[in-house]
Amino acid sequence: MIIDIEARIDDLLQNYQEELVLLTTIPGIKKETAAIIIAEIGVDMGQFPTSQHLASWADVSPRNHESAGKRKSTRTVKGNPHIKSAMCKAAWLFQGVEIVH
Repeated sequence: MIIDIEARIDDLLQNYQEELVLLTTIPGIKKETAAIIIAEIGVDMGQFPTSQHLASWADVSPRNHESAGKRKSTRTVKGNPHIKSAMCKAAWLFQGVEIVH
């Protein structure tokens, strides 16, 4: 069953080989993470005016919730949980953190 799903994903990625190769040149981004990025964001970055807009949408942008040395409470931000977890995993891989499933 997993082999069938992986084959289906490979079939869907056939039209995005150039983007897939380009994404995998980024440290920490493997084929599976690149597939998630393509599936969740697409290949047209025109929908995001800046990289900061994309980071905010994915809920991976840093926030400063501190004022006068006191930390303010944070709220859960609406973001894309799939892309956020994929990007966090890529960052961990880049840093050399061993990921155990």
